[in-house]
Amino acid sequence: AITPTVTPQATNSDGIVFWEQINQDDTGAAIEVGRFDRGTIMFYGTWDSGSRTLQGSPDGTNYVTLNDINGDAITASADGSFDFVTNMTYFKITTSAGTTEDVDVKLIYR
Repeated sequence: AITPTVTPQATNSDGIVFWEQINQDDTGAAIEVGRFDRGTIMFYGTWDSGSRTLQGSPDGTNYVTLNDINGDAITASADGSFDFVTNMTYFKITTSAGTTEDVDVKLIYR
């Protein structure tokens, strides 16, 4: 699993989580960021036929796919971004299918 880097921002509740180079055989390792009001996640890089999905958990064990503010699953198969609201405290990126992919994922929370 790809371990993310976390960059705190102006306050303790703001930050950026960055998973770099998640290929078709990887996942984005889970990270605990605490509670926040809203977030934006951006997926970008080299895609084939795979997808990346944002999952959240209240306890670091039981994960579900999160939905954006429109109620759609946060799953990307091409460059894109999603805004969301959640009370989850743990986050990870899952991968499905694809070949020769190299995707970066940036989660911004506040």
